[in-house]
Amino acid sequence: MKRKRGGQPGNKNAIGNRGGAPVGNRNAVGYGAPYGNKNAVKTGEYESIILPTEFNRVVVRIMERKGMTPTWENFYAVKNGLMNFIND
Repeated sequence: MKRKRGGQPGNKNAIGNRGGAPVGNRNAVGYGAPYGNKNAVKTGEYESIILPTEFNRVVVRIMERKGMTPTWENFYAVKNGLMNFIND
């Protein structure tokens, strides 16, 4: 015989309990990491860096002049090469 999920039939202990915090609960305000915290970034794989749009336009122009297919892979390859050139 397969067991049924949930409490015993007739159990009234959780009537009216929707679970979770009540609407408008502010108990957790002020806790947690401060804005801009990078504790969880270890290798940079999950961190996104948004570059200025003018820089992105330069990368696209370079791709056009080189005759490269406009794919994200090519975009990031040119962008990373340019960033390495700038940082050296």
